[in-house]
Amino acid sequence: MRVLAVDFGTSNTVAAVSVDGAPPRVLAIDGKPLLPSSIYLADDGSIAVGSDAERQARLDPSRFEPNPKRRIDDGEMLLGTDVIPVQRAIAAVFSRVLQEFRRQFGNANPDVVRLTHPARWRQTRKDVLIAACKEAGLSDNPILVPEPVGAATHFATQGGHQMPPGAALAVYDLGGGTFDVAIVQKRDAGFEVIAEAGIPDLGGLDFDHAILEYIGRVEGESHAEDWARLNRPTDTESRRKQRALAVDVREGKEALSRHPHTDIALSSPFKDVHLTRSEFEEMIRSNLTRSVELLATTISEANFTSKDLMGVYLVGGSSRVPLVARLIQEGMGITPSTLDQPESTVVTGALYLNVGPRPGTAPQARPMPGMPPGQRPNTGGAPAQQQPASGGVPAQARGPMGGATQRVNPADLPAVRTVRPQQRPAPGNVRRLPGPNAYGATRPPTGATSSPGPTQRPPVERPRTAAGPQRPPTGNSPMSNPSMRPGSGSTQAHRPPTGPISTPISAPRNLVGTGSGPMGGQRQQDMTRPAGSAPNQQLQTTNWKPMIWAIIFAAVAILIAILIANI
Repeated sequence: MRVLAVDFGTSNTVAAVSVDGAPPRVLAIDGKPLLPSSIYLADDGSIAVGSDAERQARLDPSRFEPNPKRRIDDGEMLLGTDVIPVQRAIAAVFSRVLQEFRRQFGNANPDVVRLTHPARWRQTRKDVLIAACKEAGLSDNPILVPEPVGAATHFATQGGHQMPPGAALAVYDLGGGTFDVAIVQKRDAGFEVIAEAGIPDLGGLDFDHAILEYIGRVEGESHAEDWARLNRPTDTESRRKQRALAVDVREGKEALSRHPHTDIALSSPFKDVHLTRSEFEEMIRSNLTRSVELLATTISEANFTSKDLMGVYLVGGSSRVPLVARLIQEGMGITPSTLDQPESTVVTGALYLNVGPRPGTAPQARPMPGMPPGQRPNTGGAPAQQQPASGGVPAQARGPMGGATQRVNPADLPAVRTVRPQQRPAPGNVRRLPGPNAYGATRPPTGATSSPGPTQRPPVERPRTAAGPQRPPTGNSPMSNPSMRPGSGSTQAHRPPTGPISTPISAPRNLVGTGSGPMGGQRQQDMTRPAGSAPNQQLQTTNWKPMIWAIIFAAVAILIAILIANI
């Protein structure tokens, strides 16, 4: 049986496969373990994915979308002069994964497909993910696995850590576009997410933008017009320079995780920029401090302390930044755990949930100290069972987790409200490219038109919040409009809702956002509400009438006293 797991990420998509219970392996696409999640819509309506899309983006960045996952709430996206459903964009990424799977396995389809997703995703987002999977022909009934559960499973099976029932693990997931933290507790039948939170506008893309702003301060001021043309290209040459700069910035950021300094090449008339790791860390320190503070808050509100946890597990490509582990160590006294390739942790762990061992062989699990040789350790599933002396595996003890592990059902998790401005195509020659809708996907009608002319995009209903920055949708290119990217140096920005917490807080904290947690708890309101908001208007209004009358009476009394004295 061929089991395929796919982790659709903001910047990259990772796939892993297990055949007949064998250890999972990463599915290399185009010879690389990571497939860029970017897409490019050609004039003929075809969609290029991954490195092919990035290469064609130099021709027309307006038809390029580097991060379709960030647009999952938009319903539709405008690429060039064409409007396509977001579901179709995600389906194109899944189609590329399926194409590579078929190439490596004799044109066969996977028997089981598992899709990972953030624990904070509401049902509408998961419905889009499932509909895209069906549209791509990947699977009609994919299994959804929360990302923290996959990470915790990988921690228990591959990290050599024995997690008894009741033990908890903090999963610190810093990816390309978002940050998520979750507290996962071991149960008798698997894992359960008991608390989670996140920052939707913190990730590797924000680190790239911080470097771009630094370059603008160093070189852009002396060549303001050339710098503006580079960020908002209008011709082919400028677009190519812009795309080359985006690649150099990303690769320079990644090099600083391995080396103390690097050089970023710039086109004429700019000079190359020398950047050190310490300078880079100062750019992103405030944002990473926010993530560590949120980690500590989530642990506390889950009724745990840092000493009660089995550890902090770093997941996501941006967690490679050395400052991440150092801030956690300094702020919480915990040395976090990670792997050489944290991007594949979640997708590999998703395969270990129910994948059976090879026929006739026992699962590879480390024995606990003092355990009899014939007994398997209970590392994540049903209670440990006694193995027969012949070395066979009992029918009940299937899977590397020691049994049929129950998956967490996140259907009751509260909605995550992400504010994005409605992007409507301007009147003009706009055509609408509909995607297949045979699977009942929930999205606005596309209303395809074939003739050019003004086209009004139907409004897309989105949840809104009263406070917090509205992140603009990712647009024509990663570097086309730096002013539209969220700032990277402010710690006072109003964060969007950071997710539910199930336990009450013993002392007031300045927590941002409200919401009901998975166990019915309520978050506290921000103690530092901006001035001018409705709840504080009455407190800020001063009643001047008594003071005015008091002054008048005092003046009259003084005048009377003076008159009496003169008489």
